[in-house]
Parts: sequence; C-alpha cells; structure tokens
Amino acid sequence: MKLTGTKYIIFSILLSLVFFTVFVRIESIYDGFKNTWYFYFVAITSLILIIVSINIILVKHQNKKLESITNFNLIDLSILLFLIYSFTRLFFTSTENLSNNQFIIIFLLTLLYFIWKGFLLRNIKLERLNLSLVILISAYMLSGLAQAIISIHQLYGLAPGYVNSYFKVNGTFVNPDHLAGYLVSVVPFSFGIYQFTEKKTKCLLFLKYLGIITFLLCIFILPSIYIRSSWIAAIAGILVIYYYKYEIGEKIKNFLYHENVIDNNKLQKNKILKKLVYTTLIIIIIPVLVFSLFLLKPDSAKGRLFIWKITGRMISDNPVFGKGFDRFSTEYDNYQANYFADDEGDEYEKFLSDNVKQAHNEYLQIWAELGIIGLILWLGIIVSALWGYRRNDLPPPDKNDKVSNRQYATTNGQNETFYKFKSDIVYAAKASFVSVLIFSFFSFPYHILPTFINLIFLISIISAGSFNLILKTEILIQRKIIVSFAFILLVFTGFILIKIFVYSGLYDDSINKFEIIYPALKKNGEFLFNYGGVLTLDKKYKQAIMHLEESKRNYSDPKQYINLGICYESLNRYKEAELNYKYAFNMVPNLLYPKYLLVKLLAKEKKIDEAKILCTEVLKSKTKVKSTAISQMKEELKNLIISLNISALSGNE
Repeated sequence: MKLTGTKYIIFSILLSLVFFTVFVRIESIYDGFKNTWYFYFVAITSLILIIVSINIILVKHQNKKLESITNFNLIDLSILLFLIYSFTRLFFTSTENLSNNQFIIIFLLTLLYFIWKGFLLRNIKLERLNLSLVILISAYMLSGLAQAIISIHQLYGLAPGYVNSYFKVNGTFVNPDHLAGYLVSVVPFSFGIYQFTEKKTKCLLFLKYLGIITFLLCIFILPSIYIRSSWIAAIAGILVIYYYKYEIGEKIKNFLYHENVIDNNKLQKNKILKKLVYTTLIIIIIPVLVFSLFLLKPDSAKGRLFIWKITGRMISDNPVFGKGFDRFSTEYDNYQANYFADDEGDEYEKFLSDNVKQAHNEYLQIWAELGIIGLILWLGIIVSALWGYRRNDLPPPDKNDKVSNRQYATTNGQNETFYKFKSDIVYAAKASFVSVLIFSFFSFPYHILPTFINLIFLISIISAGSFNLILKTEILIQRKIIVSFAFILLVFTGFILIKIFVYSGLYDDSINKFEIIYPALKKNGEFLFNYGGVLTLDKKYKQAIMHLEESKRNYSDPKQYINLGICYESLNRYKEAELNYKYAFNMVPNLLYPKYLLVKLLAKEKKIDEAKILCTEVLKSKTKVKSTAISQMKEELKNLIISLNISALSGNE
C-alpha cells in the first residue's frame, strides 16, 4: 500500500486540509470558534494518522524484520523532549487530566510534524518539483490569501465582522489580534517564495505569483488591523528574507574579519564610514520606532506590562517546575484578585485590569506553567531551528557560482533539487518562523489553533531542509516494534474520532445536553462553569453551586464568582454571597456588575454605611467600557443611594 502517484497527491490534499481549520465553524456547537476548530483539527489529524498507521502495517518491505529510521535531527529531539516534559508536568498537575485539550493539540501536532517532515523529505529528494509538494505549499499560502480577502471585504463594508463580532476587521477570528498573528505566519513565507523562486516551470511560476499576491493582500490589510506587534513581526520577517537573499551575514563577516583597511585608501575609509553611519541610524531608529508604536495605544501597552507583572509573581512562586500544565488561565485571576485584595494596586492598575486568560507573552506563560525547564526545552526548539545548522546550511539562493553550489550540495549527499528546495522554501519558512517568535513576545499565537498549526508546519519545513543529523548512520529497529506502535496509534486515533463525533453535536447550551455530556466532561472546568451558569439562569441554585465550586479547580472567571454570589444570595446565605461578589471584583476591579450586586445585597441586609461607601465608590469610578447596561446600573445606584440617605436620616438602619 505504498502512497505513490495519484494516492500520494490525494494524501497531500488531506494534509493540506489541516490549514483550513481556520475557516470551519458550526454555530450549533457551544463556543463555536474554539470548539469547532478543535473538533475539526482532531478529526482531520486522526484520519491522517489512521491512514499512516494502516500504511505502516500493510506496506511490504524487502526486509520484513528490520525497519530503518534516518534523518533524526536536533529539532526532532527538542520537540520530543518538550512533549515528554509536557506530558510529565500534566501527569503531576493534580487538577488536570490527560484529556486536556491543549495537551491533545500538542500531541497531535507533534505527530503531524513528523508526518509533514517525512512527506517533505520524500518530495525534495525527487529529480523534479513534485505536484504533491506544490499542493501542500499552495494550500498554506491560499489559507492566508483567503483570510486577507475576507478581511478586505470587512474593511470596506462588503461583509460584516465574522459572526456579529464587535470588530470591523477580524477575518474568521474572534478579534483582530488573532487575525494579525495568523497573517504574520504567512506574510514573510509568501514573500520569500516570490523572492527566491525562479520561473523555470509552470509550477514554479504559479508558486511565485501566488506568493506575491498573498504577500501584497496580507500586507495591505495588516495596517487596518491596528496591531502594532504584527507590524514589527512582519517587518522583521521581511528583513530575514533580504538577509538571506543578499548574503548579509557573509558581508558582515567580511566587514569584521576580512576587509583590509589601508590608511591612504580613502575609498575604503568611506565605505567603512557609511556602514558605521547606517549601523548608528538603525540603532537610533529602532528604539524610536518602538516608542512611537507604544504611543499609539499606551493603555494597551501598559495593560500588557501589568499582566507581565502579575505573571512574574506566578513565576516567582514556582520558578523551576511552574504552576502546572495549562494552569495559567486558572491561576492568573486568583493572583490578580489577591494582589488587589491586599491593596497593592493603584487606581490606574485597577482600570487596566481585565479577565486575563493568556499572558500575552508565550515565553513568560511557558515559564509560569512549565517552569524554567519547560522554557529551556522550548527555547531548544527555537535555537535548533534557527542556528543549529549554521555550518551546514547551503549558500543563499542567488550565488553566482552555480558550479560550486552543485559541488557543495553533492558533498552533503544531496542533489541539486534538494538545494533548490532549501533556497526556495526553507529560508522563507525561517523568515515566517522569526515573525511568529517576535509576535509571541506580545501576544499568544501558540494558543490560537490555526496559527499554532502554521508554526509547527514552518518548523517541519526547516527540519526537512536540515543536513545536520544527530543520527548520521541508520538505526535499525525491529519491524514488530514499528507495527506495534502503528496499532497503538490506530486504536488511539480511532478512540479520539469516536469521542469527537459523539460529543461534538451535543455541546450546546441546553440543560438536557449538559446532563447527557456531563459524565464525559465532569472534570473540565470550563464545561462545569458553563453548566453552572445555565443552572443559575434556571434557578437551580444548589446544583449550580455544586458545579461552580467544582469548576474552580481548573477554571477561573469573575462570572464564576458572580454566579456563586447570586446562588448563595438566593438561598439566603448572605455571608458566602458577599465573599464571592468581593472576590469577583477583586479579580477585575473595574467590573461594575459584582459591585452593583454587592451594594444591593448590603442594602438588603440593612448594612447602610457599607452600602453607601461602596455605592459612592462605584459612581465615582471611571468606566472602562461604556454600554447601555452600565448606564442603567449606575442610574439605579444613584436612586439607591438617595433612598439609603433617606433611610439613614429617618433612623431606619
């Protein structure tokens, strides 16, 4: 059952379908963006794994006892170590379990990484550009092109924001920040394909023009999204393309080590002086540019600094092993609540605070969750991808000496087609990889599934183009072991598929469906939070309390405590209601609703002085987001404080 010819082209199309995760959404599923993406991705990846497993089991080898594995490099090792450590940290995180969605995504993407890499290696060793490779690369760029086209329609009012979004331009994402990160993963790659690809065949010509069209449309829409970090990241990726295209690294080496400066040679002095002037300008311009971007949205920038400040407290409590796998979204709000409860925050920080689920810096978040060990392992992937093969890299693509290039490629055991693949694809992938890494300092692209998929694909391209192997000789493994692994993988992916298809259609907001799906998701904090919310609305307060209290183990949200406050208040358990309302607004001090509910509760309890103090504080507070509901609540509080004052004067405390 070898995948050759038409079968291999069909398989390449199947591999390409992963990139279109971003366009899938089923409104009948709860939290349609995240859960539809997850269900679709798991289903497609599982199908791919089933095909690969069956192929491993059924394919006939000349030597049935032995199977050889080659091309294992530093990137492969780093990715496997990160996966193993993540699994270990998840196993020892008592509040999480192996069905954690984020871990399943990382696990499946790791397997997909090796499949992509093997697919690419098989294609780049052919004597001609293979159609299956063109399909895969084209699908990657077409997904970015489609996002840009949708966004342009939104910009000019030809299409509404996706799913009644509050934002005018957001593609098929929840907000512009997610869209920007996705486009950043495509922009430098498409630009690199255009810059490096020669017009030798129709396929190459198609890729070249697809690259420039994708690049131009993505670059056109990026400024309108108004995400500053995406501009910096995209520019950096484009500069990386020019770095490889014009051999900047070699020129810097020549400037530092090989140029002979003769005192009486004015021309040489002028060249050096110009280089020094350019370097000085760059050193000055970059900080000015960064500061100018900061001034565009200072509150947003300061808000991120505050998030990093609270994240730093999380890190300081568990610097080596972290708080636990995927624990940031649960732990952060608790740290923020304790910070404000201890009267450490000023009024401006209270105004900046929000219900934070991500650190807006992937490196800090990895450190907070997995500790310094996890961060070092992730940095190992980055370093091995960018600098691990420097001595073995092929020359940049526009070398004039074609003969020496062929000789260089031949000495490394690769043919000229392999060299062309590296010049056309790998440098482009490295440029986009750099862009995503930079964007990761200010956002959370690893937690936006379509962008994370793109990132792993870029790493697989870089890995496939590497010559620097850890295993320079073939390792022989018993075929029985390979087949056994394939059987395990087949059973595992089959189980995941069954689970996805059984529960995806049930995941909506009705109580009946929550009851049906409860046995499978009873340890999922977000599910319990939503189940408790629905029960609260249905006035089933005791059941709601049970699920909401349990949800606090691995989920955190101010609305969680607001609902608990409502439930306890409805059951006349006022002390517990007060504590939950207070905890909710300590989590996010600029939230009006929990303070509004607490004022009304204090008034109900005849705690007139406390109610008046809190009511006055709320009325004087600055509103972060204006809305009709907030105006109505403030108007009601104005009337309430008048009645409280009258009550106090009449002595009815």
